[in-house]
Amino acid sequence: MPDIDIKAPWLFSFKRRLILVIMGFLTVSIVLTMLFIAMRLKDNLIEDSTTKTHELSDVIKSSLTNLMFARDPSLIQNTLVNIGTSGSLKKIFIMDYAGRIAYSTETSEVGKVLRNVDGVSCRGCHENLQNSPNELVVVTDVEGATVQRHISVIENEQRCHMCHKADRAINGKLVIDRPMAPIYSLISGVQIIIIVGGILCLLLLIPVLSKTVSSGFNKYIREIDRHTTELKMLYQMVEKLSSTIDINELKQIVMRLLIETLGADEVFLIMPKPDSEFRAYSIRSGESSVERAPLKYDDRMMELVRMWTNDEIKGELLTDDNKLICLAVDQMSLHVALIVAKTSGRTFETLGSGLLSTIRNHLAIAFENARLYEIAITDELTQLYTQRFFRSSIDKEFDTCQRYGARISLLMIDIDDFKHVNDNHGHMVGDTVLKDFAALLKDAVRDEDLVFRYGGEEFTIILPSTGIKGALHVAERVRKSVEEATFEKSTLNLHITVSIGGSICGEDIDSVRDLIVKADRALYKAKQAGKNRVVIE
Repeated sequence: MPDIDIKAPWLFSFKRRLILVIMGFLTVSIVLTMLFIAMRLKDNLIEDSTTKTHELSDVIKSSLTNLMFARDPSLIQNTLVNIGTSGSLKKIFIMDYAGRIAYSTETSEVGKVLRNVDGVSCRGCHENLQNSPNELVVVTDVEGATVQRHISVIENEQRCHMCHKADRAINGKLVIDRPMAPIYSLISGVQIIIIVGGILCLLLLIPVLSKTVSSGFNKYIREIDRHTTELKMLYQMVEKLSSTIDINELKQIVMRLLIETLGADEVFLIMPKPDSEFRAYSIRSGESSVERAPLKYDDRMMELVRMWTNDEIKGELLTDDNKLICLAVDQMSLHVALIVAKTSGRTFETLGSGLLSTIRNHLAIAFENARLYEIAITDELTQLYTQRFFRSSIDKEFDTCQRYGARISLLMIDIDDFKHVNDNHGHMVGDTVLKDFAALLKDAVRDEDLVFRYGGEEFTIILPSTGIKGALHVAERVRKSVEEATFEKSTLNLHITVSIGGSICGEDIDSVRDLIVKADRALYKAKQAGKNRVVIE
């Protein structure tokens, strides 16, 4: 470093003045900037809270609309209570047309009639009944706490007229109370930091102060960004999980959802079967299809299943290397599902236990809703789907066939001379034979195939994406399996046979009725030809 001539005293004065000017300029700039941020921060956080509450209202309304069409009030009430336990909301309730609380996260309020038209949240609609808003967001006091109240109208759509009068414009209102205390606390904390930082800028060296304040702000920004990202992810999760209550569709949605949200390389879903065994599915990152996974060849996965069934895994488990997550989805003492997410490169260490717990709770709600729906559409004796569910399923598959040209096949199965079993051995033996026969049917088809009890000893199978060759193959496999099986083994050693008729959705099929009639006609031909045979038309 060369020597500097410092004999001229004005250099010191100029340097001091320059430093003072720079420091003064930076100080004023920082103070003004901090004041601007403080003013804008409050508005932006409240506006962001309003947006998130609006998005949450849309998701909850969509979820509850699907549940309302299931006509199960207890399911709607339980879902509200489960959502309300997330901790981010103070209260959710639904008012009917007369102002009575029909459902609420606080069950003690159900049945209460609200008539406070003088309240802040009431005047938005009641001051001008001719132009009442479809949505209203106000900040008001509820039970001594400041909340952001979001009120949205539940419109009386045409599909609602089966339960609600058609002459009404609305059926009720969904009200969500979100506490403002966390937002105000966050605003106050950041504002205090800004004020203290501005004062310290006048007293301390700007480089040191800037570094300290910057690191402090970075911490809060990262925290806010993390919460925002997690909240957005949970909104998307709730929206997708609430799109179906069918267990087969739910399994697909859950696995794809966890691949996206967790960033996992592979996700496994293990569910118990009635015979104390397990069925596992897996999906890899970048793949669209969910595949069956053979558990018996994976010692690590079998060990996790053992730990889960022995209640050694409860809730969430993140391994020490942060590369494997286990989510045990249980209902009371019932093991519903074990979800395992694996990664080989990156880790899951950025995922907090609170987030994993929230994800697991949402999954538990979705699986519980699907389980209750499964019970409603399942025949109690055979554990196959009911005839009523067959009607809706065949309509759905036929619509897919007509829209996209996808092939579907329908098999109608009748146990030959089953009346002789009941007459000769009694109805209890007959019921046992039906149960064992139903289990045999389920083992003979694919996971995506749908098996129904159509009548007393009549059964149907819907085979999606299956043409005549596939239908013949499945039908013959079923017929042969039944023929070779022994029922009431070691006691009566009964043998039965079945006749099977089938039809394919093709150009000669114009309606669901045509498809069913054609399969029924083929079954009649199989019976007339001597039984214990397959006829596909």
